[in-house]
Amino acid sequence: NGESWSVPRDITSMLYGFECQHPERNTWQGMFLTSGAALQIRSGRIMVVACVRKKDTSGVFNYVVYSDDGGETWDVGITPGCSVIALEAKVVELNNGDILMNIRQKPYRYESISHDKGLTFGDVVARPDLVDPSCNGEIIRYTSTRDGYDKDRLIFVNDHHPSQRMNTSIKISYDEGKTWAVSKVIHAGNAWYPAVTITSDGRIAVYYERVV
Repeated sequence: NGESWSVPRDITSMLYGFECQHPERNTWQGMFLTSGAALQIRSGRIMVVACVRKKDTSGVFNYVVYSDDGGETWDVGITPGCSVIALEAKVVELNNGDILMNIRQKPYRYESISHDKGLTFGDVVARPDLVDPSCNGEIIRYTSTRDGYDKDRLIFVNDHHPSQRMNTSIKISYDEGKTWAVSKVIHAGNAWYPAVTITSDGRIAVYYERVV
């Protein structure tokens, strides 16, 4: 439960770089993983979004990095969920098994859907209702009717402002992210990079940076 940790293990060559055996990924010039929560879907797959810089290409490409054996080995999805236009992204599993990627951009977020558990993604869709200054946000599932709850609930936290990292807000969707019925401000001042988790008694815990 996080009290102690094993010795770090370098997994870079599984993902990218000159020691990687993949013919394309061994030419990639850089990668970092989006901060905040990773996702484990119902099949057991662990996934997190990686921001990738490619040789002779401007911009950043968002790929899913995943493990199907509890983190022993790692691989990278086939296509980016979003290329060139955006940076950090987060993923959440929908009730139908699709993976929704929620993508950092300004003045609002973008989204893309995977029908094959993060291997490939469809077209990017703009979400003008999810105002954002281009800052890291967080999207997670709170409850699902598949688990016996009375409602489906997704939670999204970000800086709800078109140009400044401020007005950190929490939103709830009851229809798998199609609309966001509830929105409340957590901190109206300068703040950024929220992360969210659910405590054992069902409370929603939001961790974020702010100016004191």
